[in-house]
Amino acid sequence: MRSLAPLILALAFALGLSAGNPVDAYRHGVAGASRHVEKATLAVGNARLVFTGDYAAIAVEGRPLGLFLHGSGTLEYASSYADEATVFTRNLSEWTPLRTRVSPRGLCADVPFQDARIYWAGLPFPAWEGGPGEALDKAMAGHERDFGVLISPDPWQLVALQQANAPARPCVIMELGNGSSRWVYLLDGFEARTESLCWAEPWDMVHAEGGHNLARIPLSTQPLGWDPRRELAPITHQVRDLDVDLRTGDNHDARLAVKERLATGVAGHRLVRFALTGTYASEKRLHHAKVDRVLDGEGRELAFDHARDSLVVQLASPTQPGRPIDLRFEYGGDFLLRPKGDSYWELAVGAPWYPRLTNPAPENATFHGTVRAAGTWIPFMPGDVVRRGKDGDLNLLETRCSNPISNIPILCGNYYIDEEARDGITVRIASYGSKLGTARKVLMDQAFNIIAYYRPFLGPYPWKTLTIVERNDWGYGQAPAGMMYVTREAFEQNRLLQEAEKVAQQLDGLGTVRVMDVRQVFSHEIAHQWWAHVVKSPDPRDQWIEEAFSQYCAALYARDFKGKSYFKGEVGAFFGNGDLSTREAPVALANSLFFKDDYLRFTHWKNLLYGKGPALLASLHEELGEEVFLTWLKSIQSNFRWNFAPTKRIFDLLAFITKKDYSRFMQMYYWGLEMPPRK
Repeated sequence: MRSLAPLILALAFALGLSAGNPVDAYRHGVAGASRHVEKATLAVGNARLVFTGDYAAIAVEGRPLGLFLHGSGTLEYASSYADEATVFTRNLSEWTPLRTRVSPRGLCADVPFQDARIYWAGLPFPAWEGGPGEALDKAMAGHERDFGVLISPDPWQLVALQQANAPARPCVIMELGNGSSRWVYLLDGFEARTESLCWAEPWDMVHAEGGHNLARIPLSTQPLGWDPRRELAPITHQVRDLDVDLRTGDNHDARLAVKERLATGVAGHRLVRFALTGTYASEKRLHHAKVDRVLDGEGRELAFDHARDSLVVQLASPTQPGRPIDLRFEYGGDFLLRPKGDSYWELAVGAPWYPRLTNPAPENATFHGTVRAAGTWIPFMPGDVVRRGKDGDLNLLETRCSNPISNIPILCGNYYIDEEARDGITVRIASYGSKLGTARKVLMDQAFNIIAYYRPFLGPYPWKTLTIVERNDWGYGQAPAGMMYVTREAFEQNRLLQEAEKVAQQLDGLGTVRVMDVRQVFSHEIAHQWWAHVVKSPDPRDQWIEEAFSQYCAALYARDFKGKSYFKGEVGAFFGNGDLSTREAPVALANSLFFKDDYLRFTHWKNLLYGKGPALLASLHEELGEEVFLTWLKSIQSNFRWNFAPTKRIFDLLAFITKKDYSRFMQMYYWGLEMPPRK
């Protein structure tokens, strides 16, 4: 028997460590004496571990909080979450040589391992016995090399959160290695309240810099003590006010000051965790964001830890329900990246380029933003424009949203702006690299027509402006609040259509403008101003409320402007595409399905949310009739205005309107694998 040297658990990178770092002590656990065991067992949640070999307990400041195992073992993981049975089976077979098997505890997978590092908190520590074991220094160093590059929250951050916020609730993480196979099991009983099994897949962020990273691929994620069909995932804190101030003198390096006001419904939390990207990858190298300071509302500097794109902040005093938490984050770096070297940079929609809470539905915030950018480049971000002009040599944009939004982007580049106001709304078109030209009228008319069409059954357009920004790319659109990103074909095709119109007028005197090829893209993205911003999905399981409802509203617009035969074809496509993927996953779990082929994953995701989801709405539309169906859409918008709308509650609203129970419809078609009826 020999006593092991202090266990080196420092991760591959850890940015922003300061005096009083709330996590750093956990990274320097001390391993005790090595012991040998035969068929030792460990049980937690839906996981059962059996192990033969050598192990050492890991202590942090005298408290046992982990184990390191080296030998031969098996982790039996059972999913008792019936809704994910198809998804778990598919994900497991896609990424691993293992297959699921049926047992009384659920759908099981047996994971073999040789090495394991286990983080164990909030539960009685395993009372294993055994004789002296072999030295584990070399095995532990190898395990650290394999798992220290995992692109995921730092396990010791999770342990620190559990110890500070909910020491009586369980937190168990198992990193399992078996040659080139690597797995992560996580039981989070204190924050997300989920249990999951993940595959760790090698991933190179930038080949030129060498080395490898590991990305977690969720194979199974099941709730602990709550039912996603009936209730929302736990929400501990929520951002209710967000202020961003960005300054760049070269459109490459940036300095940011971000202020956030958090509402909390829990007492006694001392740490708060945010997602905040620390490492960005361009085509050639890595770029970094470094946090300099975090301050509270009284100007006190707070201890923090920034590692693996996760930021943990230690509050000056424990949380109290009803008392807001005010924080200011100051950071900067060389992370204003130009996609493909183009003349613009972007901080993307939905990305944690500013500190974002990690629990579901974490952000429903009023917004104020200020950007100062170098040269002639023009910045854009959500909100009504307060001012646009110069601040010395820098271009300045200030915007504000008095109603709560989320998923803030900033984009800045070589743009030309054209705008027009009608009926109290300004449509602003930003064309990339050159002035808009002859397509101006078609794009303007299209935007105003779609807004006017949606008003009667979705309510007033929620903003004073709509800013349409051309992306120097192909094949997609996005819809931040009060904005629309649309790729080049929208602009190029319309320029071609305008030229064709001129020829047609010369030939036969036609004076009407023909229907745009990109009408569907415009109508879908503009519908998102209601279905994503006025009414928001609170959880990835509810994303169809944003995508399927926008897609179906776009089809209604096409029906009334292109005709019923065109609409019939659109509905046929919804059912056809949905049928291609309906056996892969429920609509509710479209975001839980993972394929190695990114295009295949995207195809099934799109078929479920843009195909089967609208097919559900088409089936309901046929059953309810036009008046009741549109009344339901309008009621969703009015009842959940500027808030989150869980799927169950929108069907409860439909039941209230029709006096009919839709629980079977939800079970078969939304949570189930069947396609809805079509008359």
